Amino acid sequence: MANYTRKALFSVGIITAFTILAGIMGYIVRAIFARKLPLEDFGLFYSVLAFVGMFGIFKSLGMDRALIYYIPKLRSAKQESKIKSALRHVFSMLLATNAAFLVLIALFSGLLQSHYFRHPSASAVLIILAVHSVFDSFVNILKFYAQGSQRMAVFSSVDFTRMSIAAASSVFAFNLGYGVKGAAAAYLVSQLATFLIYFFILLGKERLRSIEKDRELSKNLRFYGLQIMLIYVGGLVLSYSDKIMLTLLRNLTEVGIYSAVFPTAMLLWYIPMTLTSVQLPLISEFWSKGMTEHMKEGLRLLYKFLIALMLPLSLALFIYSDFVLRILYGSEFAAGSLAFKVLVIGVMFNSLHMVNSTVFAGIGKPKVNTWILAIGAAANVALNIPFIIMYGYLGASITTAATYILMSLVGTIALYRGKIAELPYANWAKTGFAAALFFGVMVYLNKVLVMESVPKIAVILASSGVVYLAALFMLKVISTEEIMDILKRLKKSKQ
Repeated sequence: MANYTRKALFSVGIITAFTILAGIMGYIVRAIFARKLPLEDFGLFYSVLAFVGMFGIFKSLGMDRALIYYIPKLRSAKQESKIKSALRHVFSMLLATNAAFLVLIALFSGLLQSHYFRHPSASAVLIILAVHSVFDSFVNILKFYAQGSQRMAVFSSVDFTRMSIAAASSVFAFNLGYGVKGAAAAYLVSQLATFLIYFFILLGKERLRSIEKDRELSKNLRFYGLQIMLIYVGGLVLSYSDKIMLTLLRNLTEVGIYSAVFPTAMLLWYIPMTLTSVQLPLISEFWSKGMTEHMKEGLRLLYKFLIALMLPLSLALFIYSDFVLRILYGSEFAAGSLAFKVLVIGVMFNSLHMVNSTVFAGIGKPKVNTWILAIGAAANVALNIPFIIMYGYLGASITTAATYILMSLVGTIALYRGKIAELPYANWAKTGFAAALFFGVMVYLNKVLVMESVPKIAVILASSGVVYLAALFMLKVISTEEIMDILKRLKKSKQ
């Protein structure tokens, strides 16, 4: 039997490394844009990106993400030819849907420029980013194929590759004086190059045209994809509705500030994203093999360590929100400090929601996720209108945080009632107490220490971090025995 502990932690290590690198490159790109573009143009770029992003799941019909679920099942059953058949079907469907998408964007780009974006460069940026979105669809097929095949090094390197190319391309475009259109072109170049690189790596020697179509499998992909699409409709509303409604109800300047605040708060999102990327195919494999006890034990550890990681990081970003925004984007973006604090609280809860939703997807119950996201999306839209009208981007932050809290609570209750996972409530309470000590030490040292900003923050984080770790060990949230047991499993190639 495979050593799943070693397999999971090795994958987590690879994904963590590439995720951090991709995150760094992503923030470098955003920082370059913030410094090279006027705030209104910065807002335009991310408003258009949100607009075209809203159509992503409809273009794929959810079938690209269905590959993550079906590939482990087909591989476990030694049906390699069906995997290629699935890929061929998904590629064919996306060619048709993306062609229709481009036609619609071309027809309505002028109208959208005049009545929605209200910016003279909007039409050109919209068309360029629409083509970028097409290539993004095909990059995602390759990415999810690698994830479903558990080729985690390839899967996790995709975002780093495209953001690195985007960074280099944007510097080149800005040096030539192309402004916001150059930013859009840089994104297009990054997607095209990434698609060519990973198609060669993953499918360069394959001849998908020669694979016979499996009608039953295609039907299953469409059915599962439809359920996934319904789930991601809610996710799209949560991801993009804020910027879309800010564009409609306020102005591009507020979109620009929110477009800096939101992704910076989502720095924390990389932790659950890394873990759930490994979690989904493993849960699918455990569930299909009837290894429910392995699954529950893995989830117990995941929930415990996730909260232990997220709490201190959330508190640190909460306290130093103004400093983070000034360093990354410049002083004009520091106005979003309060909105940033609100979002950090929400993202903390969203990490739980991400794990919960991955569990339901992995055991073949995406309908539960559909209902949770439907509740969240409905709440988000209903609250966004009055809160954005009254408070602008701060109102969008409040609405998003409230939605994340709601969804995490609903999902946790569903897991508990379904007896799918055993949630470590006692450990969570102890971790909360340790985090309170961490926060108290940070606040106290922040008042009494007189130093330059960067070394002062470093000393405070180091000191409060030591207190936090000591509290976790003293409260037995983490034990030496548990760590040694995990290390022993890592040394074994077989269970």
